[in-house]
Amino acid sequence: MIEQTLTLSTAHITLQTNDLLNQMKPVDLQQDLHDEEEKMPFRFIANHHYGFIIFLSDYAKEQEFMQRLLERSVDLGMVIDYAIKKNCTMINLDRDAETTSDLPTYKW
Repeated sequence: MIEQTLTLSTAHITLQTNDLLNQMKPVDLQQDLHDEEEKMPFRFIANHHYGFIIFLSDYAKEQEFMQRLLERSVDLGMVIDYAIKKNCTMINLDRDAETTSDLPTYKW
C-alpha cells in the first residue's frame, strides 16, 4: 500500500505541543481522548532528531476525537485536520520543512 505523507515545519505547532509530543506515547492520547481502549487516534508517534512522525488511524477522522483534541491542542488539531483533508495518513513535522500559508505558524 502506498500512503501519503504531509511534511510540514514544526513552526506549525507551539512549543507546548512540541514538549507534549516529546513526552507522549500513543496510549496517553488514547486514554485522554477515548474511552474505549481499542480506539487509538494515532497508530504511532515517532520522535526524530528534527521533529515527529505521526501515523494517523481512522479514529483521528472522528468528529468527537477532533473536538476533544482541539480543546487540548488547537495547533496540533489544525495540523491533523489539514492532513486528513489532504488524504494523508502520516504527518512528518520537521524543523527544516516548509511552512504553508494554510496554517498558522508559531515562533519558539
